[in-house]
Amino acid sequence: GGRSEYGFQNQCRIDAEGMVAVPGYIDQHVHITGGGGEGGFSHRVPELDPFDCVRGGVTSLVGLLGTDSQTRSIENLVAKTKSLREFGLTAFCLTGAYEYPAPTLTGSVEKDIVFIDEIIGVKTAISDHRSSCPSARDLIRLATQARRGGILSNKPGVVHMHVGSGRSGLGLVFDALKASDIPIGNFRPTH
Repeated sequence: GGRSEYGFQNQCRIDAEGMVAVPGYIDQHVHITGGGGEGGFSHRVPELDPFDCVRGGVTSLVGLLGTDSQTRSIENLVAKTKSLREFGLTAFCLTGAYEYPAPTLTGSVEKDIVFIDEIIGVKTAISDHRSSCPSARDLIRLATQARRGGILSNKPGVVHMHVGSGRSGLGLVFDALKASDIPIGNFRPTH
């Protein structure tokens, strides 16, 4: 290739005539090691095929565990995240799962975030019959660990929360915010 007007060498040219170019989508909640499992072993969903991401236009994602942290693990989650990165996707993951205390790789949410490049925060569940029913104090502890880990490693340090259809809804998050100095931006509620 030749040089561009800015002096950079053009290494690759793609004939995109008749094609549409759009930015890639970001998906912050993907069960990359598979989901499901409620209803027995035959209900487990297989691992994510990276080609499915590309076909769907997803170029950046955050992998996480769900209800099942018994037959699926943080070790497998990190390995799958590394695999997706090798494939060329921008991939990160979260330590933890529905349960509290959070399952981790190093024995600490904070250490997982600080020392494992792929891990940017922690997952938990609230207001759901499948959660461990954490208290506001538990959520504050979890968010403090995630925030400190994020600060020390220059990562988001988020607490990604599955919010079920339980009566308390987001009440636990509001209670934790009232009783602590943790910024609201560290909490990421989702379905």
